[in-house]
Amino acid sequence: MKIAYISDQFLPQTATDTEQSLNMIAALASVGAKVKLVVPRPIGGPRTTTQELADYYQVSANFEVVTAALPSQPRGLTKFLHASRSGLSGIVRSSDVIYTRNLPMVAVAAAAGLAPVVYETYRPWPDQSRILRGFLETVARRGRLAGLVLHSALAAESFERIGFSPEQILVAHNAWDPKKLEPRLDRSVARVQCNLPADPLIVTYAGRIAPHKGIGMVLEIARALPDVHFVLVGSEGEHEMEREAATVDNVEVRPWLPFNEVVPYLYASDVLLIPPTLSPLQKTGTTVLPMKTFLYMATGRPIFSGDGPDIREVLTDGENACLVTPDDTALAVRRLRELLDDAQLRARLGESARQQMQDWTWEARARRVLSFIDTL
Repeated sequence: MKIAYISDQFLPQTATDTEQSLNMIAALASVGAKVKLVVPRPIGGPRTTTQELADYYQVSANFEVVTAALPSQPRGLTKFLHASRSGLSGIVRSSDVIYTRNLPMVAVAAAAGLAPVVYETYRPWPDQSRILRGFLETVARRGRLAGLVLHSALAAESFERIGFSPEQILVAHNAWDPKKLEPRLDRSVARVQCNLPADPLIVTYAGRIAPHKGIGMVLEIARALPDVHFVLVGSEGEHEMEREAATVDNVEVRPWLPFNEVVPYLYASDVLLIPPTLSPLQKTGTTVLPMKTFLYMATGRPIFSGDGPDIREVLTDGENACLVTPDDTALAVRRLRELLDDAQLRARLGESARQQMQDWTWEARARRVLSFIDTL
């Protein structure tokens, strides 16, 4: 299968959606697809190479990269220019399928009658944007989209409510790469490697450090558990949350790190944290079943999170995680304290999650996606 994967992102960059895309592109290629990634580059800037992206995202260099020089601002103009140019390119017209996470490409392909389009997203757009809901209802009604690959059942329900049929939708949770978690490290070895203290219990959050990610609640929990060491990995500068974290003695902020340098922090931890708040899902809409969930599960360390409608698709309280009612700080403090005080419970929850993830790899996901496309 020849796939033209259209992305309007300037690569490489630290955004999680680009990490997801490159892992998926490499996985599709590894299971037999011929993938050409079509991306913009700044006018006057160097061409992005396959090897550069493979090294940055730590994936196989088994796909082809094609770049087009475009203005980097304003972003809305870049998105539509890139979609329009891609639609005119021979690469798109000679492909069996157009695969994209960008709605402008969906619009261009629908208008131009291009190859079948498969759209992937984590967002339940019809519930989050009135404008996009209207556009997507039109796309569904006119049958201009071959299929949707969605990261959660929550998102799938949103698209089904506006007219997409279940047969057009594949719910494909994100995944992990076993090679990237090797070697598996003992806690003490990992703590030495990360220059973390040897003795205290450690709770780690890995991801963007910003208010809309629920970090404010994490700091509240940390203040209530002064004997526990909290580590936040993923800072991209001194901003609001970094400044507030500096006022909490038992919170340590580490910078954004390449994937292979983040993994030892996970092994060094006693508990891995997803902020137990619904704010990222309901207020900003930018976090739906975060990708870190699957990496956390694969490490075998216990997960502490809020019991949100997206999270509970893969995590169950008392079985493979400790989940609490979201946005209840007092309850979160109490349940986290109980988890930290029970080493056997931590071991059981972590091992259960790890076992669940054995076959939940990027390559397995890619095979499901290719099989789905074959049926469309």
